[in-house]
Amino acid sequence: MEVCGMNKLAAVYFRLLPIAHYYSFYSASAGLHQNITADNVDYYKSINKIFAGWDYGLYKEKAARVKKSLIRHEIMVGVQSSLTELLTL
Repeated sequence: MEVCGMNKLAAVYFRLLPIAHYYSFYSASAGLHQNITADNVDYYKSINKIFAGWDYGLYKEKAARVKKSLIRHEIMVGVQSSLTELLTL
């Protein structure tokens, strides 16, 4: 009799397991989506500064170094302003 009870318990376990996994993956993905959309604006600002700010017509090494340092400076100013905003909250 006990073996039959264990079989029923195993059957219930294996039927509920996919539901539990689906719920855990769904809740984790929902939390990840909220985090991504909350930080999305700052992320795209940085990406835009890098790719849209670069002059692909530069062919001199010195001009490329100057442009690289300008883009780095813009990103650092953005990071510092974000940190200042977070610390004042």
